[in-house]
Amino acid sequence: MKIKILSLWVFSAFILTACGGGSDSSPSFNSSSPESSNNTPQNGNKPADQVLTQIYMSEMSDDATQKILGYDIDTITIKDGQYYTKNENNLGYNQEADMSFLITADGVYEDGPKHPTYGVNIGSVTGSPANFTLKPYSKIASKGLTFNQSYKTIDLSNKSLSEVINPYNAWVIKNNLTSQFPISDTLSRFYNANAATKFPAGSQCFQLTKSENNQEHIELYNDTKNQKNVMDIWNQEANKIAADTQKKIFKDTTAFITSQHPQYDTYAKFQSDFYAGDYYSKGIDFLLSEEISNMKEDINQNSDLTAEEKANVLEYINITNNLCTVYNNTATETIRNAISNFK
Repeated sequence: MKIKILSLWVFSAFILTACGGGSDSSPSFNSSSPESSNNTPQNGNKPADQVLTQIYMSEMSDDATQKILGYDIDTITIKDGQYYTKNENNLGYNQEADMSFLITADGVYEDGPKHPTYGVNIGSVTGSPANFTLKPYSKIASKGLTFNQSYKTIDLSNKSLSEVINPYNAWVIKNNLTSQFPISDTLSRFYNANAATKFPAGSQCFQLTKSENNQEHIELYNDTKNQKNVMDIWNQEANKIAADTQKKIFKDTTAFITSQHPQYDTYAKFQSDFYAGDYYSKGIDFLLSEEISNMKEDINQNSDLTAEEKANVLEYINITNNLCTVYNNTATETIRNAISNFK
């Protein structure tokens, strides 16, 4: 279910750095209908049709000796109140495959049918870029779960492409910290090649500032299905629930929420299969202002940093005020051209 993935991965990676720190198989759903009424906007407040893009770049190996510029691009199409996403990448994996699904107390939500042009149907959307309400797709016509996401519009006109697409690396270069935080030769060449590239007039991006949900739920990952260690942990918890473990019942699911294992906090038996994943309580999933405040507090309380180091890190944290989540078409074309022209 890409609603969460598309929204939060940019900030998760960025914040973790600041602090130092798909499978082809799908679960079996008992439904005779491939469509769900949860995919139809209920109040007619459909957003304007539009295309938004999320872009990630890195260095990857072409063979044993040559490094090339890797890219991962998710194109989000909002058409007639429906939310679609289509992935393209040269990283060697299939992001179009069902990656995860969501379960509430009374519903199951997963990636919907694939449109030949727009990609996978994630669900329906109402509102505007400033405030979207997303209703995820459900094969069994589950209703109720919604995600409300607020965005800030950022004007990119005449801004440096290199500084916008990767503010972390721009910060490293500006403060001469490449010996401490190395940047690959490929990315360095890309930034140098585009040192003078500016976004044209009309370029915009939208920054996620808040994401919240209206129902407690778990997200289970298809690539963990019936893995031996997942089954072992579930059985272990079922036989003896540890002090810091919670047992929760969702639709067709018994889940154990625990902090004992580093990769996942949820181990669940859905129908007859076992999965690992993540637990989400009802309410706010992400609040940018709170994340920034927490990071600043951590830095200010760190007595091991010199005044100069603290100033550098605080500057880095403040970059999040201009961190882009998705780009409009004008900005996207500028980035795509830079990638295509890079040798």
